[in-house]
Amino acid sequence: MLLLLILAILLMGMPTGVFSLDPQKAVNQYTLDTWADESNLPQNFIKTILQTSDGFLWIGTENGLVRFDGIKFKIFDKNNTPAFTNDYISCLYEDNQKNLWIGTFGGGLLV
Repeated sequence: MLLLLILAILLMGMPTGVFSLDPQKAVNQYTLDTWADESNLPQNFIKTILQTSDGFLWIGTENGLVRFDGIKFKIFDKNNTPAFTNDYISCLYEDNQKNLWIGTFGGGLLV
């Protein structure tokens, strides 16, 4: 429930020109899912979150980067991604070339 609250707060701060929901649909036309400890997040404390132009939700934690496609979570960390030297993700950014920039705490900047 805490994760859902954090996501809602972060999404409220998005620019008004960006729509994650179809404004033509009524709220009751959507389904609501919640995720908790068993959702495969490496940890419940989110440091940064970004939705890229391809629709993926990227979640940075102190224990790795998570890509969420709306159904499942995929974790990227130093155990499965050689470019990661530190799992602490501090910031995320998508540039105008649609590259995902990943800032780590003590592990450099990854693209």
